[in-house]
Parts: sequence; C-alpha cells; structure tokens
Amino acid sequence: MEIFLEILKYSAPLILALIMVYLVIDQFLKNEEKRRNFLIRKKDSSEIIRLKLQAFERMILFLERIELEGLYARLKNSSRTDDLLRFAMVKTIQAEFDHNLSQQIYLSEEAWHFIKTAKDKSISMVHGAFSKAEQDKISLMEGIKEVKSELEAQPQDIAISFLKTEIKKYLG
Repeated sequence: MEIFLEILKYSAPLILALIMVYLVIDQFLKNEEKRRNFLIRKKDSSEIIRLKLQAFERMILFLERIELEGLYARLKNSSRTDDLLRFAMVKTIQAEFDHNLSQQIYLSEEAWHFIKTAKDKSISMVHGAFSKAEQDKISLMEGIKEVKSELEAQPQDIAISFLKTEIKKYLG
C-alpha cells in the first residue's frame, strides 16, 4: 500500500500537469482556428466590397454613356436620318444596359430600380424628342433639348446621386 501511495504521490501531479497542458493546447488551437476564420472572412469581405465598388463604377459609367446629348453626338453622322438615329440611340441604350445586367447582384434593389428607371426614361425621352422634332419640324437634337428641359431633374442625375450615397456606405 505504501508503494501505491508513493507512486500516486509522484504520478498525480504529472497527470494534472498533462491535463492542464492538454487544455491549454486545445484552447490555443481553437483560438487559432477562430483567428484564421476571421481573417478569411475579412479578406472575403474586402473582396466583396471591391466588387461592389466596381459595380457602382460601371453603373455610373453606364448612366453617363446613355446621357442623350452625348449619345446623340456619338451616333450622329451626316447620312443618318432622325428616324435611324432614334433607332440607333434606343438600341445603344438597351445594349449598354444589357451589357451591365450582371452588375445588379452587387447593388441594392433600390439602386437597381433607379438605374432601370433612368434607362426606361431615357428611351422614352428619345421617342418623345423624336415626336417633338417631327411635330415642330426641328432637329432631333433640338427635340432632345426641349424634352430634357421639361424635366426638373434628369433621370441619370437622380440615379447617379443615389449611387453616390450608396457608395459612401462602403467607403466609411
């Protein structure tokens, strides 16, 4: 019995020390795994923010490209009639929009709604300008200017303003 107590006297602290080492190492490994997961999430988050900012950039570029006076200037040539020019403008607006459709996954529904509204209003403004030009016997460009002057705010400007406020959420 004395030998058993002697063995127990030396082995009990050793067993307790091993248990403590095991618990400390286990806790360390759990914390290390949490830290790695946090770093991965942080990296993924910054990548998503980068993609969202690129989407905002592309959509602002889209909105600038469908601005009617600039679009008219890019598409106008001496051989195009106003009717062909109207068709080309509408086709270009729709093509630009279709090219950027995938960007909607990075934008809020409200932001996407503003962009779609700007596109739709731009197309209807082209048609309205063409009708006004035919009716008043003026050029399509003059019709565009008149239709634009009837609006308090241009649809692209409204959408761009909204996108800029959305961007500020990601930039701090």
